[in-house]
Amino acid sequence: MGRKLQMSEEEAFERRVAARLGSALRDQAVVLLALQPDAPGEPVLGTVDCIPLPQGKGRRALAPDLPARYLLRNLWVAPAMRRMGIARRLMAEAEALARSRHVTMLELEVMPGNGAARALYADLGFRPAEEAPAWMPAFLQGSIQLVKDVDVDAGY
Repeated sequence: MGRKLQMSEEEAFERRVAARLGSALRDQAVVLLALQPDAPGEPVLGTVDCIPLPQGKGRRALAPDLPARYLLRNLWVAPAMRRMGIARRLMAEAEALARSRHVTMLELEVMPGNGAARALYADLGFRPAEEAPAWMPAFLQGSIQLVKDVDVDAGY
């Protein structure tokens, strides 16, 4: 039997950050940070990872081919800073990054029960990459794959 590991909140946080940075490096992600430079101790207000994906299938084998795109993962905003527009600004920066690199699509996944995130993504123009088969019960569907087209000519 295993032993329960006891650690401080600070150590647990440091381990989560190290694991997340390790996965970002492995996936060749661009990590966008929302910073408050004058804040002592905790200047990071939010983050999002932008992972380059090649052209090809989405999550499901029968899904349509998708263009080369960025997978947006680990959108996070500090609890005390939520509902202040930081997530929207991070998503706008992710879109600007894609545009600057001529990447024509953003992709992300969200759990069906996460109503706040789904509302945000819909408001930002994300749509389902594909509809789940009508015969598939909701509890089998898992996360929802959302995509957004990026106009690479906008702003240039």
